[in-house]
Amino acid sequence: GFFAVEAAARASVDTQAASVAQLLEQVGAVRKWEANQVQAFVVAGTFDTGAQDASMHLLEQAGFGDAFLGTPAAERVTVAGKAGRRGATADYIFTQPAGSATNPHILSTAGFAHYPVTCELELDPAKVAAAQSARVAEQPAREPESAKPAPPTAVAASPASQPAPRAQASNHSLVI
Repeated sequence: GFFAVEAAARASVDTQAASVAQLLEQVGAVRKWEANQVQAFVVAGTFDTGAQDASMHLLEQAGFGDAFLGTPAAERVTVAGKAGRRGATADYIFTQPAGSATNPHILSTAGFAHYPVTCELELDPAKVAAAQSARVAEQPAREPESAKPAPPTAVAASPASQPAPRAQASNHSLVI
């Protein structure tokens, strides 16, 4: 099940948390389907940097895993810095079961206000279970946005120039 999220810029913590709670209700409704049962869920999108911690916490409590959890802060920048300001992380991919996202990558590409984020989705239950065990062992604390360094280049573009998401299936994995 794929869900796309774009939290309103400057959304209050309560507003963004309510939006995530509503999203989780939708995931719960899909999970109850008797026909065409969903094996894995992907929530991908942009979260306002002022309200991320509460949103991330809600998703993680619901069993979603951040695809970029093990990625160093310097490599998680998804929004270019502007006029002497640092870049930030605003774009995420969460999967359930946690640990099913592999090979996360952020493409620091000129011409985009937000850099494209990708990962592969592992569908083999045995491999997902092994990945979940490994994630628990290396679970780092989230770094605050202010601790994240600026990206190597800063490029501004209109949001309309962002590419549409794509998905490609192969054997037991899904590239998104």
